Amino acid sequence: MNKPWRLRIQQFLEKEDRELKLWQKLCHVPLVLLSQIYLAVIRCRQMAYRLGLRPVAKLPCRVICVGNLTVGGTGKTPTVELVCRTLQHIGEQVGIISRGYGRHTFPASQKSSDVLVVSDGRRVCAPVQAAGDEPMMLARRLSGVPVVVGKSRLRAGQEALRRFSLKTLVLDDGFQHLHLARDVNILVLDGRKPFGNGHCLPAGSLREPPQALMRADLILVTRTSTQEDRQRVEREIRRYNSKAPVIFGNHKPRDLMSLQTDQTLPLSTLAGKSVVALCGIADPGAFLATLRSLSAEIAEAIAFADHHWYSAAELRQASKRVLATKSWGLVTTEKDAVRMQPQWLQCPAWMLRVDMVLMADGKKLWEERLKEQREG
Repeated sequence: MNKPWRLRIQQFLEKEDRELKLWQKLCHVPLVLLSQIYLAVIRCRQMAYRLGLRPVAKLPCRVICVGNLTVGGTGKTPTVELVCRTLQHIGEQVGIISRGYGRHTFPASQKSSDVLVVSDGRRVCAPVQAAGDEPMMLARRLSGVPVVVGKSRLRAGQEALRRFSLKTLVLDDGFQHLHLARDVNILVLDGRKPFGNGHCLPAGSLREPPQALMRADLILVTRTSTQEDRQRVEREIRRYNSKAPVIFGNHKPRDLMSLQTDQTLPLSTLAGKSVVALCGIADPGAFLATLRSLSAEIAEAIAFADHHWYSAAELRQASKRVLATKSWGLVTTEKDAVRMQPQWLQCPAWMLRVDMVLMADGKKLWEERLKEQREG
């Protein structure tokens, strides 16, 4: 796999201590020391909120937070979509507020407020560069759900409530954003490594220690393949949270969509096809595994760091690799597709669309919990 330096560093920080070579362990020592400083800062910040030394703001509506403990790659964005669809199904008027991580431009008319309406529920109102990849992906997939981004989630929420008639706001990636009160805390964990390598940033991928599970009201575990895996993860969770319901779900591929024409093809199209895989996500290995599970033959894999914005030169080079390997086409993720300009591609390019699907025994509990919180 072609991997740039940022991705190599990211994957190095995800390794457990026992997986490191001697020279890597030596490099890891100063990072572990820095992570202890980071952890001390996190604990002081949390204590300040608990003691009331830092204010907690409350919006005049129900707030459901979806977040994770690690940096990226758990399935948080599909979970936000699932929450919204569940609430729409029971007749709830719902919107999304997000920081819009990774956005790097802002319309001149909006700079004074730093709050941007990405979607009004009927149409997309902003360019992806100003919105961020994940808010744009949600805006495109969810009809009837306004999406508002802002560095201040409080101001984003206030703008959403001012502009739209909403009963519930879903706070995207807000588990660590303690400044804004929430009614429900949904935590998403990757079942393969729910706590990363056990270290906080920068020595690992944890944003805060596992004890933070105590704040979760509902826990969704993704990417488990066997009952044994699910039992193992639940035992780990129960060490820190004995009450919150634990639900299991997985990413389920839906179809392929052309980046150039919006044509859709069934997943069976990939069987036996040689493809070049291109992605800039937190877990490229999971994307490649999904393609292989669909019987695609990966001629070449090109990976960039999470939230990477593709240049014309990079997309032209990827197109050349498709032609050089005589592949059927380029396949990428839906999140990556929103960061690409299709006109820069010189080969057939497809995005693999994926949904978050709950296991059968968790669907009823999921709906009941969201209804219960609404009625409460």
